[in-house]
Amino acid sequence: PNEAPLWKRMAYRRVMHHTVTHARALIAVSRFVAGEIRETYGQRAFLKVTVIHDGVDPRFSRRSPSEQEDVLRKYDIRPPFFLYVGNAKEHKNVPMLIHAFQNLRSSERTLVLVTSGREADGLTMGENIRRLSHVAEDDFPALYSAAETLVTASRYEGFCLPIAEARACGCPVIALNIGVMPEVVGEGGILVDFTGEALTRGLQSPPPSFCGLQRRLWEKVAEETAQCLLTARS
Repeated sequence: PNEAPLWKRMAYRRVMHHTVTHARALIAVSRFVAGEIRETYGQRAFLKVTVIHDGVDPRFSRRSPSEQEDVLRKYDIRPPFFLYVGNAKEHKNVPMLIHAFQNLRSSERTLVLVTSGREADGLTMGENIRRLSHVAEDDFPALYSAAETLVTASRYEGFCLPIAEARACGCPVIALNIGVMPEVVGEGGILVDFTGEALTRGLQSPPPSFCGLQRRLWEKVAEETAQCLLTARS
């Protein structure tokens, strides 16, 4: 719920309950979300669920050193650096990430936060922390490829698309070992306990980069979604 007022949370719950109850079929973006539906709305709703993971755009792949250098020069970023991509709403837990990085006390590495919005404007930035309010879509593959790791302290995600994009570019991931993270990170990174100290230890020994894991393209997602809709209609 983050900072949503009580009346808005109640309205969300009513709309969601009506949707889940009356829908012929439900699509969940992860097994974790499917489990949440079962826990909240029961087995009858769960039996209507099809899990269809998000995809990534074909442009997300490991980029050459020269492409990486061009993008880093464009945004004035010096490696090595950790990368965060996303908003700064309460559940994203960005202050914990900043605190964990500061406890690293590293003068060599930089934490680059690609984030914007009201919550991002209120973040307290420290030494060796950069914030980019805007990155061109076509620059993300090279940015992921150049990063030492993609790191997130998010407390809740349904899927977390930046992780899938980073994995496709060969960028390892550090995330908290909660919720959907084991499902989406897989062999593409490491999971740490839900404490600032554990996150700092993960930053001290980041996993190595790789060639890029197999991408799940949006065309495949579209095919599975269409099939789900046709089945529900029949």
